[in-house]
Amino acid sequence: GIGESSVVANSGNGAFASELHQFGSENTYERDYLESTNGLNNTQAVLLPVDADTEWFVENYSDSANVIITFADDTQKTATTIFDATSQGTPAVIFQWEGAITKTFAETFPLTITLAVPNEEINRHNILIQNLTVTGAGLAPAVKGNNVVIRDSTFADNAFGAVWGHEIEIENSTFRDNASLVSGGAVNSSYDFSDYDLSDSDPSDRDYFDSEVSVTNSTFIGNTAEEGGAISGYYVEVENSTFIDNEATTGTAEGGAIYAFGGYVGFSTFVDNLAGVPTQSSDLDPNPDTPGNAIYKDNSEPSGFYLAANIFSGSSSYPQLGIGGGPSDFYDDGFNVFSTETEEDFTSSDTSVFGKDLSEIFGTSEPVLDSHAPNSNGTQTIALGAGSPALDIVDNSLTEFGIPNFDQRGAARTMPADAGSFEGTFGLATTGTTTPWWAFWSSAALLAIGGLAVAMGRSTKRRKN
Repeated sequence: GIGESSVVANSGNGAFASELHQFGSENTYERDYLESTNGLNNTQAVLLPVDADTEWFVENYSDSANVIITFADDTQKTATTIFDATSQGTPAVIFQWEGAITKTFAETFPLTITLAVPNEEINRHNILIQNLTVTGAGLAPAVKGNNVVIRDSTFADNAFGAVWGHEIEIENSTFRDNASLVSGGAVNSSYDFSDYDLSDSDPSDRDYFDSEVSVTNSTFIGNTAEEGGAISGYYVEVENSTFIDNEATTGTAEGGAIYAFGGYVGFSTFVDNLAGVPTQSSDLDPNPDTPGNAIYKDNSEPSGFYLAANIFSGSSSYPQLGIGGGPSDFYDDGFNVFSTETEEDFTSSDTSVFGKDLSEIFGTSEPVLDSHAPNSNGTQTIALGAGSPALDIVDNSLTEFGIPNFDQRGAARTMPADAGSFEGTFGLATTGTTTPWWAFWSSAALLAIGGLAVAMGRSTKRRKN
């Protein structure tokens, strides 16, 4: 299995970048990964240190022989890359070729690594981060790639966003105090880089309106951005997750926790997330945008947004849900609990309730995260208070998306079920879906990289609008 690891990113770079770019520089190495003075003895590989360059080659060329190794004697080999986290206890990147060779140290080093096709456009963007803690990325996102999977990991204190990608799946993970000067302090699902022509300065041909984020059993706390304090993306799906103290801070300041055009959020808890101050209507602007402390729905590209069995709460009286760019409300699939007295951009069903303050919902006016048992996935949650209006509110009429078998911390959902990410202990076990209906992996081919892996083949199901 993949063991727990920690990465402290260079303050001027991200930790893992699989971005589309032209790669033309040469990477030179004076020694192997052990700093030895040995050459090559009837071998088919050279082992080099783990750094940003060798990691980049692994991310993009582990499945194809497109890397040129040029030795000191000017001979060359075409290689593939492999991450080796166990050899002699020191991580290394293996550059492997066909046919064993023998060379002295002087014939081998310094060696250079280049692409077989100079300035080749890179379209491989499949990354799995698992059991990893990533902190301290500065001038670039900690992780960037088209298809990104995050499992059982923690991202904290990354100054230019934690994860950027086109299709992003997150499970059993924590995002704390990440920031972005643009969208999505923790997660930004944006343009598809794989079909983008580098010579074209107009990004309009990158399909933003097909980007997706799916999140389950995860916690977002204290993340900030101009819009979408925690998450920004076109289509966002969230289940069994907790959002607390995230904030949209500057500019339009829309979506304290989430900024999206459409999606589904179910069985999740939102506490004290903040967006901008709503603008009052006027003759010049009779229908101003509503920022939305929890979620902002951008209607400039209409798509359905469905809410079921969530808790939307906070000390602020401003709306938890906001819209802009056109008329289109959120869809209420029922059993949502709000601290606000009303939500003007929400067509409510008769099973959702309003005007319940923090003390009523959580038993305290200052709810905090904790590692509540059984805590099988390692993320923190917020417990419900005795007599909470979120307790036992969800009945079997919630059939559109189903009721998950377990809550965020791994406790069995019971019937009648509770709204939010935390389930109480009363009633009989439900027969919900073990895994979220909206995301699954098929034809997976994973190459472990000490917490990083290349992942191929993803299939996602979404509700029709």
